[in-house]
Parts: sequence; C-alpha cells; structure tokens
Amino acid sequence: MRKIDNMTGKQFEKLLIDLFTKQNYSVKKTKTGKEQGADFILYTGYSSIAVQAKRWNKKVGNKAVQEIYSAKTYYNCDSAWVITNNYFTKPAKDLAKKCNVELFDRNGLSEIIHRATYY
Repeated sequence: MRKIDNMTGKQFEKLLIDLFTKQNYSVKKTKTGKEQGADFILYTGYSSIAVQAKRWNKKVGNKAVQEIYSAKTYYNCDSAWVITNNYFTKPAKDLAKKCNVELFDRNGLSEIIHRATYY
C-alpha cells in the first residue's frame, strides 16, 4: 500500500484498470478533463459500472459521491463506485448509502488487489 500512497492520480487509475482487466472486466477510459465524474467505465456481461479513482492523502468526502452519482446517469451505467487508497468521511458514507453508490476504501482496495492477484 505504501507504493500506492506515493503514486500520482493517473498512476492509480492505471493500476485499477490493470487490476480490473485481470479480472476479465472490459474497461473504457473516459476523456481526461471531460470525464463527467467517472475516470473509467467497467463492463461485465450486461452490466456497466462508472468508477471514480481517488488517490488521496486525506479522507474522501461528499463531492466524489456526488460526481460519480451524476456520472452513472451521464454514462447510463447500472452502478457507481468510488475507489480510494484512503477512507471516506461519514457524510460521504451516508450519501453513498442513500444514492446506492458503492465505496471501496483502503480495505476494499486491498480486496480488489487480492482478487486480481488470485484470479
């Protein structure tokens, strides 16, 4: 995790894309600067997931949840995820629950890495 904590945001996105690709997800990167809140879209079967990656040195707040919730609609996705190397604030967790946005904190990220390693 220490290596991830020292990555840039773009390196973190690339790592996540590689991890999900290893798990047989199809990945479509959104256009930088015009991503509408999603860094990339995951496709599996008939399902699509808007994903926002946050490689931060502090807790992730409401704004990330609001952005990915909007991106879910914009990209017509079935689900929305925010993945971070850190943790989420309580207001972000509360909003995510109401908006049906799945949050992956540092522990969830470890699970994603573990699944990709043993896939």
